[in-house]
Amino acid sequence: METSKHTKILLLFLGGIGFPCLLLGHLAYRGIRNDQALRERELLNQHRKRANLIVKVIHDSISAIEQNFLQAATRFDARRLTLGGSAWDTLKIRFPLIAEIFFWENSGKLGFPAAEVLFVADSGSKAESQEMRSTDFAAIVQEGQQLEFQQNDDRAALAFYQQALARASGDQIKAELLNAIARVQKKLGRFPDAIKTCNQLTRDYSQARIAGGLPLGLTARLERGDLFLATNDSLRALQTFLEAYTQLVNGEWELEKSQYDFFGHQVVESIATILARAKLPASWRAHHAAFEELQEKEKQRRAATVKLLAFQQKVAAFLSEKNAHTRNNHQHAAQHFVLNAGDHNYLIALLKLPTESNAPVDTIWGLWLDANHLKAHVLRAAMQAHLPAVSAGWIVRDKNGNVLAKSAAALAGTPVVKTEFSEKFPPWSLELYRREPAPFEALFSSERSIYFYVFVLIAGILIFGLTLTLRSVNHELELARLKSDFVSTISHDFKSPLTSIRQLAEMLQTGRVPSESRRRQYYDALVEQSERLSILIDNVLDFAKMEEGRKMFAFELMDISGLLREIVARMQHSHEGFQIHAQIPEPLPAVNVDRLAISQAMTNLLDNAIKYSGDANRIEVRAFAENQHLVIIVQDYGIGIEKGDIGKIFDRFYRGGDPLLRMVKGTGLGLMLVKQIVKAHHGAVQVESEPGWGSTFTIRLPLQQA
Repeated sequence: METSKHTKILLLFLGGIGFPCLLLGHLAYRGIRNDQALRERELLNQHRKRANLIVKVIHDSISAIEQNFLQAATRFDARRLTLGGSAWDTLKIRFPLIAEIFFWENSGKLGFPAAEVLFVADSGSKAESQEMRSTDFAAIVQEGQQLEFQQNDDRAALAFYQQALARASGDQIKAELLNAIARVQKKLGRFPDAIKTCNQLTRDYSQARIAGGLPLGLTARLERGDLFLATNDSLRALQTFLEAYTQLVNGEWELEKSQYDFFGHQVVESIATILARAKLPASWRAHHAAFEELQEKEKQRRAATVKLLAFQQKVAAFLSEKNAHTRNNHQHAAQHFVLNAGDHNYLIALLKLPTESNAPVDTIWGLWLDANHLKAHVLRAAMQAHLPAVSAGWIVRDKNGNVLAKSAAALAGTPVVKTEFSEKFPPWSLELYRREPAPFEALFSSERSIYFYVFVLIAGILIFGLTLTLRSVNHELELARLKSDFVSTISHDFKSPLTSIRQLAEMLQTGRVPSESRRRQYYDALVEQSERLSILIDNVLDFAKMEEGRKMFAFELMDISGLLREIVARMQHSHEGFQIHAQIPEPLPAVNVDRLAISQAMTNLLDNAIKYSGDANRIEVRAFAENQHLVIIVQDYGIGIEKGDIGKIFDRFYRGGDPLLRMVKGTGLGLMLVKQIVKAHHGAVQVESEPGWGSTFTIRLPLQQA
């Protein structure tokens, strides 16, 4: 029956309220999803516009450099500028994106007018030219060389070289004669004279070259450093070697790679040897720092030189192929190409200077663009300016799919936009990623999320209402069950004493009781059953009055010690098998009570203690004053009360969940009446109990204030 009622209530709730609410929630969710899809399409369009804008920024940056180059080239004689290059240096400083400027002539000449390199590729052409000069020199100083190398007469050789120098007219011959003089002076141990000769060489003939294409300015400086070491002048030797190293790193002489490596290793080793000596003066620390700076600068310039030489080797054949097409192209627009050379991809822009329509194109000018600078500066600046970090992550990949650059934000999922740069120059692709929202972030951030909030609020209210309804129904059903149990119990409790009274009265009426003592027992039984019936009737009547709020109390100020003894004596007399011990001092402080109500409450407590005493037959009643209260305690040693039932035993009709308790006769009204009576006296009732050890009920009544 109860299950059927629960089912009906739940079905009515779901059909009348729950289903419409779910339908409303579904419609709200669909609206939110549609709004989210619209927002995603808008975001996708924004990403596409931003990606196209970034591609345009890169294209415009390269175009601006090309236009500035063409303007600079038209203002000057380009062919003349190939010799100086100052204008191109200025252009490279202004636009760091330009790695190098180069030109290509029909004759096959490839030039880099603004390049700063440590060395050039090994070719041997300069060596052959210098061999011819050395032959002319040998014809003039043949006698001196015979004296120096064959006869080992260094003094005579020195005199001959000095006389030849006085008669020489060409700078090349003079430079080589001075070099021979310095060599012989060193052999003779005339170090100061040799140093002076080397100084003259570095001052007047620094660019002159001897056999093998070696520059005299460099060899003289190294020789002068060795001479200072021979004279134990380490500081001046170090300064000389640092000067030579500085000029080497700054490209003072055009050397082939093998020549540069030889002299570079020699000068670095000489400087390192001097600085490695123990107990160097503190004033030399500046020279040590200068040496480290030169080494770092050499490292950077060597890397740039190696890259330039690699580019030079690859670009010659490439330009030969592109030259015919460029000659036939009468437009002045730049042509963009990507030259692959090993692990390097060179970005090249070929430009044609404005010429007369019928003039042949003898020279192609080109810009080698720095891909690293384009990636690290131009691209990232464009990303920061046009792509907010909170809206999307991004990746730039090369044509092989390798990551060149990416945003700091974490990337996940698939890109929402992927585009390539204009004309595939540079040969990169840009991917934009949308940050994936949290599972419910889209719902809460939607403009229509108010529908969702309303739905959640309504659902919460409905669930709360359903919970309250079910609890109320459960409570009423439980109350109905308790009332049914109460009617059944009260009927039984009324019937039992009435049956006993009727049987005893009939036996007395018919004279079937043979003795006076037996009749006395029957009379006592009639009184006991009538008192029991009276207690039941009083409890039911008082319960009805208290339920309706009609219970009236007649309060009077009195000492209730006598009343308590009287109640204990009466209960002891009615239940001779129990020992009720009373510790009630006389007198007790006066309290304002209803005599009959207090008597009923104490009777109910003692009757309750007797019913649930189990095998124990001992009950204690104590009364005393404590903290402006009169305390009355009824303690038994019976079966006790479960902890889960302690808070419910004062409820109407409640008799505990233990089956053993339900076997005890009772209406479930006794303790409820005790609580109501004590409450009406502005007091409180408490219980302490432990299963198997009994229960202690404590009543506290306020004392009458003096």
